[in-house]
Order: sequence, then C-alpha cells, then structure tokens
Amino acid sequence: MSNTFDKLVAKLDALSHFCPTNIVFKVTSSLIVEEALPLHLRCHNCKFCLEVKKNPEKRAKCIDNDLIEIPAKLKPNMEYLVTQCHANVKEVVLPLTSNNTIIGAVLCGPFRSEDELDNPLANEHFQKLPVLTNEMPKYLHEIIVPLLQQLAQNAYASYVN
Repeated sequence: MSNTFDKLVAKLDALSHFCPTNIVFKVTSSLIVEEALPLHLRCHNCKFCLEVKKNPEKRAKCIDNDLIEIPAKLKPNMEYLVTQCHANVKEVVLPLTSNNTIIGAVLCGPFRSEDELDNPLANEHFQKLPVLTNEMPKYLHEIIVPLLQQLAQNAYASYVN
C-alpha cells in the first residue's frame, strides 16, 4: 500500500472514533468495497446493522443499497446525499471527487430521525442510534471532505480515471 493510502486509512480511523456512528469508505462512483481497509471502515458493523444483517434477505438489501441505490443518486457536484435504507435508518453520503468524477464516498451512519423511536428489525439497538439533525449533514461535509479529499484524490484519481 502506498504512503498516501496509509494516511487516508489513518484519517478515516481517527474520524471513526469521533463520529457518533460508523464511517465507511467506498471507492469509485459505484461505491465498491475497498478490501484493503480494516473491516470497521469498509462496512457498517454497528450493533443495529449487525442485527439487521443476520437475516440473509436484509443483508442482500444492504448490499443493493450500497451498490445500486446510492450510486444511482450520487452526482459529482453535490456536497452530500442523505438516504434512507430498507431498515428505516438514514445515512449521510459524502462524495469525494477528482476532475468532476466521483472517486469515492464516505458513508456516515446509521442515524435515526428525531420522531422515530421504534424499529422492529432491531429496536433495542435502534433506540441507541444517534439522531440525525438537519444541520448534521452540512457539518459532516464541512469537516470530513476537506480532511479526506486530497488524500483520496492522491490515492485513487489515477485508478478511477
């Protein structure tokens, strides 16, 4: 692995300790799993998600969400995308770009809505999820994208192009 990639991993890992929920990094506009990342940085492994993924059908829906549904909504010029998955939780997706091409994205989540108190898929863990406020996507964008943009560009721009 390159020194740039190692620095990217170190920053992602540091962010994962401060974010109230998971920080996941995927590459290209197709949001492909980066197998060289530690597990906690390449897939959602919080207690809620792990409980949902125990069901093979729900796990397949998680994969479809990351590989089909979110990439279909991503645009290189957007600051962030807030999505809601089949498990009724929200996620903030922060695209990283190079030459107006998405080279990867940081997925922050899951979060619950303020008015959501119950979730039959994993209610005990759902109630412990942080609430996604209206301001949070903007703040996540303002902190995470400047911190990771250049590292991701150096690590992946030639690969993506």
